[in-house]
Formats: sequence, C-alpha cells, structure tokens
Amino acid sequence: MKVTCCACEGDFEEGVWIDRGAWAFHCPECYRKNEEKFPNWEHAEKRCLMEDNNTYDRWSKCIWCNTISHDGIIEYDDNGEPVCPECRRAGAMAKL
Repeated sequence: MKVTCCACEGDFEEGVWIDRGAWAFHCPECYRKNEEKFPNWEHAEKRCLMEDNNTYDRWSKCIWCNTISHDGIIEYDDNGEPVCPECRRAGAMAKL
C-alpha cells in the first residue's frame, strides 16, 4: 500500500510518520530535508514505515470517520482497544 507524502504529495511505500500533534507522513527524502529545518522533530515521536511492515494486514480503517491508519501509528486505550488517530474513538478501527 502506498501513502501520500504530506510534503511532496508523492506516493511511497516507505517513509516516516511524525507526531506533530497529528500524525503526518513524509517520504524518506522529504524527511531528511525537513529534519534539518524543524529542530522540534528531534523530540517528536517517529514511526518508520518500511516495505517489510507495509502489508495490507497492517492497515485499519475507522468505522466512524473512514480514516485509514497503519498499525504502527494506532494507539490503544487502557482496555487494549485501538483508538482512531483522527477522531480519537476507541474500538473503531477495523482491519482492511
């Protein structure tokens, strides 16, 4: 599955998700370029999307807001239910 880079708007199978208050995806090249421009990225949570962890069984879609997210950026509540990164509802993520 390909993800659109928020900087160059190209579609990539590998890159870096950065939590800047909301998760944003950057291709490897844009991540390297922008890492120097934004020193606050050093302390932001980052999750790498690589070819070996980018399979369809690792993606889920929110039943409420239709946001599609990779398992690597989905957080879980105290009961172990997945929380949608967009609408923040628990238990709403269904596997694609």
